[in-house]
Amino acid sequence: MRRLYALMVLSVVGAIVLSTLLTVAVMHIVRPHTPMRELGVFPPPIGALVHDLEARLAASATEAPAAVLADLGHPLHTPTAKELADYAAGPHAIVRLSRGGELTFVSGSDHHDVSAWLLDAGGHPLLASEPFDAVPGPPAERNVIMIAVALFVAATMSILMTLPIARGFGRLIGAARAIRKGDLTARAGAGGVTRDVGVAFDAMADRLEQLLADQQELLQAVSHELRTPTARIRFSLEMLASAATEEAREKRIAAIDDDLTELDELVSELVTFSRVSASPETDASASVTVSEAVGELVSYARDRRPELEFLVVPAPDVADVELSVAPRLFNRAVRNVLLNASRYARARIVIQWERRGEDLALEVVDDGPGIAESDRKRVFDPFTRADRSRSRDSGGIGLGLAIVRRIVEVHGGDVYADEAEGGGARIVMLWPLAHGSKPVTASNVAYSSGLYPRVSFSSPRK
Repeated sequence: MRRLYALMVLSVVGAIVLSTLLTVAVMHIVRPHTPMRELGVFPPPIGALVHDLEARLAASATEAPAAVLADLGHPLHTPTAKELADYAAGPHAIVRLSRGGELTFVSGSDHHDVSAWLLDAGGHPLLASEPFDAVPGPPAERNVIMIAVALFVAATMSILMTLPIARGFGRLIGAARAIRKGDLTARAGAGGVTRDVGVAFDAMADRLEQLLADQQELLQAVSHELRTPTARIRFSLEMLASAATEEAREKRIAAIDDDLTELDELVSELVTFSRVSASPETDASASVTVSEAVGELVSYARDRRPELEFLVVPAPDVADVELSVAPRLFNRAVRNVLLNASRYARARIVIQWERRGEDLALEVVDDGPGIAESDRKRVFDPFTRADRSRSRDSGGIGLGLAIVRRIVEVHGGDVYADEAEGGGARIVMLWPLAHGSKPVTASNVAYSSGLYPRVSFSSPRK
């Protein structure tokens, strides 16, 4: 946008400067050559008459001025104060002269009939000339031509400088109309002076296309996920009507209750996924102490799988580190990873975190069967499970890790799946550290140097 504003200002200033320069050049070309190039000197013919008149008057002091003027035979006469006042109030300003014939004031009028006046030392009129041709101004038609040329140049320069802007906005309008008609692949393209606007527009179009694609994929997956529990509920209801014993009836009712619970979890996860995908930025950030948040979430996961062992192993330099995150979203992301690990863990889950550059690496490691290398990126897609053959037995609907990825990305971080040492799965979340966090010390390299023990599992991977 700064480039766009700069070009607009430059086009206006350039048009003004160029039109002004052209006007000055045209006026210089059409200015007539006249003996009166400098207004500080009176035309030589009148100046000579004045000097001659002064000399004659000095030699004929006894003669009346009128007789001297008549004898000279040039167009000078003795004015009166009233004539001077009338002429000064007329359409033409007077030309005043000192005794030396120097011009002290001349009319700015375009008319040619300017009168010359000889004043005494006190400013009283002594002599005046008949109207004579002075410095002529340019004719009115010449002014019109100069103004027209200046306007033409200004308009031409404005058009030439704003044409790239018009082309850029034309591409934006074309892309917007194509998207409105349903072509989500239309892009404005980045180039020219509207490059910044084009980049922002294309980024918006990319985001819109991705959101609609995710929505379509989500709807297809939801229809599939809803079909299974509803079919089981319908089957259980049919079997419930034909149940011969109370035990059989209770078994069918329990199955229906499980399916309804699964549907309830599905709806809850769908609402969460849709909200964090659409507008997660509405959650305000706050300082969250990682150790406290993880402790509460571990207690929650332990209540669901009390037979598992949960180990919390932070690096010493970040044991009490704080993150600037949305507390509710941070808790949801870590909880989803813990619940995912508890579904597949055999005996133990380890939660550990350490500093990695400008990020805090929060890892959740389980001793389960692990995730195949080909599935490590796909597990973060909606409704994706690493092992479809056991998805129903292990629980979950395939949205937990998709929600985790979206939450972490919104905070400017990253998440990935890896293989744990000795087998099992390792989910790593990279959370950007808040400004003002503790500086890196020698202890934070303990993991990579081997000084700080890393928990590993010896159980073979299946």
